[in-house]
Amino acid sequence: MDFYYTVRHPEEALFVDEIKAAAEKNPRFKSHIRCSATEGSLSVDDIVGNARGNLHEYHIYMCGPLPMIQAFEKKFLDLGLPSNQIHYEEFNFR
Repeated sequence: MDFYYTVRHPEEALFVDEIKAAAEKNPRFKSHIRCSATEGSLSVDDIVGNARGNLHEYHIYMCGPLPMIQAFEKKFLDLGLPSNQIHYEEFNFR
């Protein structure tokens, strides 16, 4: 399992120690913590580039603002991932 967690700045990241500890305990769990202010925004191309095995066997779980979810969903669908393998929950900051 690949877990992507993106924040603007490092001080905004929550539970980083727990995420890293989970990755150390389980070799099948790979965490990707990204700070968009210094590394740029996460893209579907980044995710696909890190994929191990056949992308069409993956299930994608996303949580984030609706415009991001819609853009990622469209790109995954364009790549041929079935819609029943794309799952999401929307949230917005106020």
